[in-house]
Amino acid sequence: MLDLHALPDGITPIANDAFLAPKWALLPVTARDEAEGKISKNHAETSLLPSPDLVPVTGSITATLTKTTRVTPQEHWQDVRQFNFSTPKVEYGAGDILTIYPKNFPETVNEVLSVLGWDEDADRPMSFKRTEKHAEQETVTSMPISSLEEDSIVTPRQLLENHLDITAIPRRSFFASIAHFTTDETQKERLIDFTNPDLIDELYDYTTRPRRSIVEVLQEFNTLKIPIQWMASIFPVIRGRQFSIASGGDLKTESAEATNIELLVAIVSYRTVIRKIRQGLCTRYLSALPVDAKLNVTLSKAGMKVDMNKPALMIGPGTGVAPLRAMIYERSMAARLGATDASKQLLFFGCRNKSADFFYESEWEELSKTQPLEVFPAFSRDQVR
Repeated sequence: MLDLHALPDGITPIANDAFLAPKWALLPVTARDEAEGKISKNHAETSLLPSPDLVPVTGSITATLTKTTRVTPQEHWQDVRQFNFSTPKVEYGAGDILTIYPKNFPETVNEVLSVLGWDEDADRPMSFKRTEKHAEQETVTSMPISSLEEDSIVTPRQLLENHLDITAIPRRSFFASIAHFTTDETQKERLIDFTNPDLIDELYDYTTRPRRSIVEVLQEFNTLKIPIQWMASIFPVIRGRQFSIASGGDLKTESAEATNIELLVAIVSYRTVIRKIRQGLCTRYLSALPVDAKLNVTLSKAGMKVDMNKPALMIGPGTGVAPLRAMIYERSMAARLGATDASKQLLFFGCRNKSADFFYESEWEELSKTQPLEVFPAFSRDQVR
């Protein structure tokens, strides 16, 4: 490209190892800014659970957890639960999706604050400001945390707990960023190696295979001195986790003013090749929520169009049966109200054991008595030996 389009005199290409300052910096606010800004109460540093504060989410509705039910036996290795949420009156259909926005646990947040030496500034009110280089540009990119307004006042602890995914498996770009913040040549060389496309297998063995988290990388590369002002540019943002809604038809109505939404969720917990227990960020958060807890969620359409007047062939193993349960109840209600004919429904369901994870077995039996529903289960661990 330089041969075809030479750069103007006095301008040279940016070096591959150059640190480019982010467009936004997290800076302490003045007393006036703090008085006029929006800041929620800091969560107790010693708390074991994430704060109950609602995290701002664009286009969200507030849901209340009304019930949590474990649907697998206590002695079964996998913990699968049904979560019931109550929301203001909303409409949703079979196949629609509820998105949950999880939080990090205080113990993980405290570990990051400690290993990076940010304890002193952890609860200092701060705000995102455009860096000097980009302050006058009207086309500057949006806030690093899209759900926060430009004048929002937050603390580093709140950012780490509510917005930044510090338990994610780091990507190559993460290593490229943090390599700028160590003066230890051995560790810097190692970090740069992880950015080399020719060493992709080494990156996989270090991150993806053992499911090593960002927190653990920071603990191992203990010479890192990352400025707190760049924290939102170094760590990825927590993304919402999508779950197919398991309720439909008559199950949706909680009252004249409220809607019931049910999720069927397998709690993620397993050991890796390095013998450490890994837990899913969102399922761990959900499993820790007490009844009556409130959280902001979003509803989205799945695009699954259901013809109520035609027979349905459904295949859904494990928790994948959730949207099919919603569809069965939708068709049941439509037939009861006379909106459609009661068409034949065949459900093929697979799991490990009939006694452990045959989800909604009793419901299928009851529904089969009043509508043309036939269920064909398959149990992979119940084979004749």
